[in-house]
Amino acid sequence: MAKIPCEIIRDLLPLYKDDICSEKSRNAIEEHIKECESCRTYLKKMEGEIPVETDKIEGTDEEWKGFREFSEKVSRKLNGRIVMACGVVFLICMMLTVALYSDAFQSYHLSKIAAEDIKAEEVYRLKDGRLYVQLKSRRRITGLSYPKTDMDTATETAVGKDAVGAAREPKNTGTYEVSMDSSINPFAGLMYITFKEVAYVIPFEDGQIITDNGTKASEFDYVGRSGEKKILWQENDEVKKAPARVEKFVKESLEKEEDDPADENAVKVLWVNPQMPLQ
Repeated sequence: MAKIPCEIIRDLLPLYKDDICSEKSRNAIEEHIKECESCRTYLKKMEGEIPVETDKIEGTDEEWKGFREFSEKVSRKLNGRIVMACGVVFLICMMLTVALYSDAFQSYHLSKIAAEDIKAEEVYRLKDGRLYVQLKSRRRITGLSYPKTDMDTATETAVGKDAVGAAREPKNTGTYEVSMDSSINPFAGLMYITFKEVAYVIPFEDGQIITDNGTKASEFDYVGRSGEKKILWQENDEVKKAPARVEKFVKESLEKEEDDPADENAVKVLWVNPQMPLQ
């Protein structure tokens, strides 16, 4: 029988090794490797009995050895730079996180919302007599002030105009004033409770607001970033009875805040549809 070429035998050896060749092929391979030392050695290397002499191969090829040393040197340098870059990026991220979450950063980047961006969305009289004023802002609110009393002592009687075009007649009476802030921090919505609507529940009697100190105020104003004022409610404005949905919202909100019924002259600030932070 003619001798089968070594190339064909070596192509069949993987099948022989995995025991998936035919019986005839197996007999031909075994007959060949009995006489062929080269193919017998090749099979043993495939089966792991003889380790591949990589060092010997590298030693016989100086160009390949030089290239390998060069690539290893470059790889070490690149790995070192990658580790250093990752360390720098991590440090920057940590510093940004600490800065963005700090109260000092948040306070520094607060900007008072302009009066023109605030609108009195709803004004109602609650069944318990208190005044309900719901405000809506074009900008997202991240901070607000509780109402404070300001005395309007001007004696002139001519009707004037404020910065947002609302007619005002100066009186020797008190006004209730509020302001709101918005953060210029682009990540504020992810870190802090923000909202675009807020409701004030204010003690109300004889058509006037009852302030925290018991005095009466004839006007409820918003004060913007430049000191401009916008009238949200003023004495003699028509105030309708609050609908059931508003009564329900106020009741549920005050119950969550454990409102103290005895604190009759305290103004209540309620968030409407707040956006919770991702913390």
